Amino acid sequence: MSEAGPIRYDLTVDPAGDKLIVRGEAEASLGFHCSRCDKFFSTTVRVSSFLHTYEWAEHSAMLDVSADVREDLLLEIPGFPLCRADCKGLCPQCGQDLNEAACDCSPATDGLSPWSALDGWAVKPASKPAAGKPQAGSK
Repeated sequence: MSEAGPIRYDLTVDPAGDKLIVRGEAEASLGFHCSRCDKFFSTTVRVSSFLHTYEWAEHSAMLDVSADVREDLLLEIPGFPLCRADCKGLCPQCGQDLNEAACDCSPATDGLSPWSALDGWAVKPASKPAAGKPQAGSK
């Protein structure tokens, strides 16, 4: 992730008793590497419902909300950023970007995937104690 532009915001502050209520929107243009094809792309991360309260007595001279704006924007960053929803990614054998062209690799003929070792695993349900008999360890 890299910074691609400034943070833009539209916030309002309203007094409510001994509190200050700050609400509004914030957005930032950020750069990412696609999780499938590893190409760099830029996108805008938006917080459309920024809402925080602050103690009036602690912020009577100045109210700095930058840490909360930053945190809310960070929470909106995707964990698996994609350059586009239909990104085909890279060929796992030769590394060809499948968005640009198909590769000449043949599919694996053994039919085994890295996950095939888990195919034989099964979860056995826990046995229930017979009616009227206490479970081991219970009093």
